[in-house]
Amino acid sequence: MSQHIFRSSVELQNTREGGLRTLASFSVRERLARYGSSALSGVEHLRLLVGRDSAVNTLMGHFGSLKELERASFRELRQFLNRREAEAVIAGLSMASVVDTEEALSGPLDKAEAIYRANLEMRCLRQEVVRVVLLGVQNCWITSVDVFKGTLNESLAHPREIISSGDRSRGRQFCPGA
Repeated sequence: MSQHIFRSSVELQNTREGGLRTLASFSVRERLARYGSSALSGVEHLRLLVGRDSAVNTLMGHFGSLKELERASFRELRQFLNRREAEAVIAGLSMASVVDTEEALSGPLDKAEAIYRANLEMRCLRQEVVRVVLLGVQNCWITSVDVFKGTLNESLAHPREIISSGDRSRGRQFCPGA
């Protein structure tokens, strides 16, 4: 649960009008403007993206959680949202992964955690995928190649298939400028 540290109790209770208000009585937009993103829940962020409370309530009722909503395809979202709203939801739910991936790819991929962070989008895949990450001599990322897509819960790939797929897709040129 997100928490916000207020500078004083007066900041929490007093408004320009001089009346007493609690944090919950501020609108989502007011809380965002006053206290920043950390004062909002995930569903409140989603309400800002979509703009219609009824649509967000329907989405949460159907998918059950933001995690399941993140896995939804564009086609699934279009059952409940117009095109612009569906695009906004996909983009909004993907931003944290995009930022983490870009950060991971900017440095050497020399640890398992760095490889994981460089491939965060794989969390949302609905089937097993064997991915080869090609690195240069200083463990810098060159490219990633999905060499095999399996079923929902398994991926049967032999090492010779992985090596031959990787060789064909990159033409054996593993490090640009080397």
